[in-house]
Amino acid sequence: MAMTFLCPTHKDWLYFHSEQGIDFIEDAHRKGEYLVQQESWKKAVPFLGCAFEATEILLELYGKDKTWLLTELTLLAIQLQDCLKETGSEKYTSSISNRALRWLDAAVRDPATEPNKISFLKNCIESLTGKTSKVYGQGNMIPASVRVTH
Repeated sequence: MAMTFLCPTHKDWLYFHSEQGIDFIEDAHRKGEYLVQQESWKKAVPFLGCAFEATEILLELYGKDKTWLLTELTLLAIQLQDCLKETGSEKYTSSISNRALRWLDAAVRDPATEPNKISFLKNCIESLTGKTSKVYGQGNMIPASVRVTH
């Protein structure tokens, strides 16, 4: 089941003001983390979700070779999943992790990805799946329904 957080107006704004998107992500993430620290899980979800979707948009615009965006996406996915579990909305957690895993998988499989980044990306995948990166090379880490194919 898919979740959306950004309205069409804010999505368009991010596409046309991508240079300000980083500030938007940082601000939403910071507000979400503050609410998590206050254990206001339900209030944190929209902030973390907007930061997550904004990060996806910047990845689309700037490319999946931006390790810092993939790191942010992984962290936001984990935090968002934790909040969803705390609010009893666990049915949405797999959708969030699958979205992040698609980006990570695409970056790992991209021939242009620098070899020194592959290990880092595999660690991000491991953080989301709980599986060791040793099985990743065999294609078993990410479910087939999530894997990017060329």
